[in-house]
Amino acid sequence: MSQPRWIDRQAALAELVARLRRTPRFALDLEGDGYHRYPEHIALIQIALPDGSVYLLDPHALGDLSGLGEILADRAVTKVMHSADFDLRSLDRDYAMPVRGLVDTAIGAQFCGSSHTGLAAVVEEYLALTMDKPVDTQRLDWSRRPLPDHALRYAANDVAHLLALQDALMARLDSLGRREWVEEECRRLEGVRYAPAGPPEESFRHVRGASRLTGVQLAALREMCIYREQVARQLGLPPGRLLPDALLVALAQGRGGDRTRRSGAVAYLWPGLLAARDRGRRGPIPPSLPARRWPVWSTDALRRLEALKDWRRREAARLGLTAGLVWPLAHLERLALSPDRPAAELDDSQAPLVRQWQWRELGLSLETVVNQIRGAGWLGQAAPTATPATKDGWAPDQDGGPVVAGRRPRNRKGAPGSDTRAAGDG
Repeated sequence: MSQPRWIDRQAALAELVARLRRTPRFALDLEGDGYHRYPEHIALIQIALPDGSVYLLDPHALGDLSGLGEILADRAVTKVMHSADFDLRSLDRDYAMPVRGLVDTAIGAQFCGSSHTGLAAVVEEYLALTMDKPVDTQRLDWSRRPLPDHALRYAANDVAHLLALQDALMARLDSLGRREWVEEECRRLEGVRYAPAGPPEESFRHVRGASRLTGVQLAALREMCIYREQVARQLGLPPGRLLPDALLVALAQGRGGDRTRRSGAVAYLWPGLLAARDRGRRGPIPPSLPARRWPVWSTDALRRLEALKDWRRREAARLGLTAGLVWPLAHLERLALSPDRPAAELDDSQAPLVRQWQWRELGLSLETVVNQIRGAGWLGQAAPTATPATKDGWAPDQDGGPVVAGRRPRNRKGAPGSDTRAAGDG
C-alpha cells in the first residue's frame, strides 16, 4: 500500500474525481463521528484505486462533494465496500448520495460459506493477510484534526485490501456458481436509505425499559427525553453518552440516587433533568398505543412451520450456508399460516422477501415440501385474520416466537422471526 494522500482541497478532489471516472472500480469506506458528536456526520471518506493508491477525504473541509456523488451513482463504475449498509445510510443522510454498482465483500464472504465476515477475518481467510486493528481506534474521534498517524494507517488499511479481496471472493463464487446470487443481494442493498429516528416526543417509547413504566412514569420519561435531546443538540454530544437510558428509566420510577453521587455531565445536568421529570409527572399522560394483534398459531400451523424450517436447514447444510441466507423466515411463516395458497402469492410484489435467485435455485424444492405437507393432512384450520403489527404483515413475538392460542410463548431455539436485512435473517 502506498502512502495515503490527504484530500482537503477542491482542486485535489477534482483531480481524484477525474481519475475515478477513468477507473473500472474502486474501494470505498467511511468513518463517522457518532461516538463523540451529535448529530452524527461522516468524518472521513477512504478510497483505494486498482494501482494501490489510497486517498483520505476530509468531507468537512471539502464541503461540496457533488463530483464524487456523480461517480457513486454511476453503475458503470464498481464500488467495493465491506458491510456497506451503515455507510450507505450515512451517505444518504448527509449528502442524499446513492451508491450504484455496489459489491459488498461481506455478502460475498457469506455466500462463500464463511462463518466470520468481519473485514479482518475475511482478509485473513481469503488473502492470508493479518490486518492490524488497534483497539484504541474503535472509538476514535474521527472529526478531530489533525488525525494521528496510527488513525490514518487504520483508515487506509480498511480499503487497501478490498479490491484484491473482491477478486478472491468472485473467483470462489464463480466456482460455486453463486456470483449472480451476490449481485442480486448487492443490488438489493443499494436501495437502503437513512430512516431518521422520531422526535423525543414519540421515540421515548423505544427507550429500553419504557415498556415497564406506568402512565405517569412514561410522562416523566417523555419530558426527560425531550430535555436530553435539547441539551445534546446544544452541546453537540450523543444523548446516550450524556444521560444514559437506564438513568432516565430509573428516575422515572423514582430511583436513580441523588446529585451528590453524580459527576461530570450528569451532575451538571441534574437540576434540569429533575425539573423535566417533575414537569412530566404534572403533565398529561401519554396516550396508550393500540394493542398489537398477532396471528394465532394452531398446532397444525406450528407443525407446518417446523417442517418448512427443517427443509431450510437441510438446504442450508447442502449449500454450506447459514439458514438465514437460504430462505426468508418471514415468508415461511406466511406459508405455514396459509398453506393452501401458492407460495409466490404470499410474497410482497412491491418489496419482495424472497430473492429471484432463491426462487430459481430452491423454488421447486420448496414446492415439493409444501406438497408433502398438504399430503400429510396438516392443513388444519386457516389462521384467523389479525391486524398486522409489522411491515410484512406477520408479527413474531418480541422473543421471536409465534402466538399459540392467543398467547406468546417464551422463545425456543429456531422460533419464528422476521427478516429485514439484505442477505438473510441470521
